[in-house]
Amino acid sequence: MDDLFAARSQMAMSLAFHILFAAAGVAMPLLMVMAEWRWLRTGDQSYLTLTKRWSKGTAILFAVGAVSGTVLSFELGLLWPGFMKWAGAIIGMPFSLEGFAFFTEAIFLGIYLYGWQRVSPRMHLFAGVVVAVSGAASALFVVIANGWMNTPTGFRLENGQPVDIDPIAAMMNPAAFGQSVHMLLAAYAATGFAVAGIHAFILLRNNRSSFHRHALEIALLVGGVAAIRQALSRSWWAWPLQIATAGVAVGAIMTLWQRRFRVARIYAALQVTLILWGWGYAQFPYLVVADFTIHNSAAPIVTLRLLWIALLAGTLLLFPSSYYLYRVFKTSEAKLP
Repeated sequence: MDDLFAARSQMAMSLAFHILFAAAGVAMPLLMVMAEWRWLRTGDQSYLTLTKRWSKGTAILFAVGAVSGTVLSFELGLLWPGFMKWAGAIIGMPFSLEGFAFFTEAIFLGIYLYGWQRVSPRMHLFAGVVVAVSGAASALFVVIANGWMNTPTGFRLENGQPVDIDPIAAMMNPAAFGQSVHMLLAAYAATGFAVAGIHAFILLRNNRSSFHRHALEIALLVGGVAAIRQALSRSWWAWPLQIATAGVAVGAIMTLWQRRFRVARIYAALQVTLILWGWGYAQFPYLVVADFTIHNSAAPIVTLRLLWIALLAGTLLLFPSSYYLYRVFKTSEAKLP
């Protein structure tokens, strides 16, 4: 395994884990706030119960997303030191602003979770709105940095090095707006439909539950509006893939509904083909044509070997720590009356 493949593999695993919690962490605060707003408007206690349930889930998602996001921030420097040395001064600002958004979200999430009896209802709702807005802003700043990597601006090359750096111009790169809108809407749509699916499944067994009915209404509203808005967004560069993916998805749903499983497998194969095509297209070797490549931005193999050793040591420490926590909780439960 060469150094580039090792760096890409570790970054891919970290991103694949983090994106699930990041997307849900962006959208769940909006669902939570909408449920509380409905409770304040109607006085229906099922909305209050729903708000508190979703707020607990949001807190867990936020905590896991914060930890996995911190890992990614360290990996930028450890796995891609050449890139950060070359481009750090250009795209450092959106990462710094993401830190401000993150801490704002953390502060107001604490107020939201522990301020039910300590602040007024309107102030509590306002805290939830700040959590939702700052979560979206956090994702926005990260995607702006990603957009710069697709359309680098805000500098001038001189002897292969960036000069006349303008961080604001780098943030306003051509891909920033389209990719940001696309990512935020995708997070709302994916999370909304995932939550709707959970509550819809429970409603199949208990269709009299107002709790799950209200949850389904809010989740479908968020997911449906975001999905429609996604198709109408100005992400023109994503339209071909969106149309192809939508056609394949509709075909798979129809054939499964008709129990034509062989044809459904063909549609599934087409979906995998689209994913592989996107992966292959992403193997473009240059970060900034034609001076800075992905290969010379990766960490040397010595650094990666030390990271693997640290990962192995951490894994070995995890088992006795987990066993100790298990014994602690088991002993605490035994002492309960």
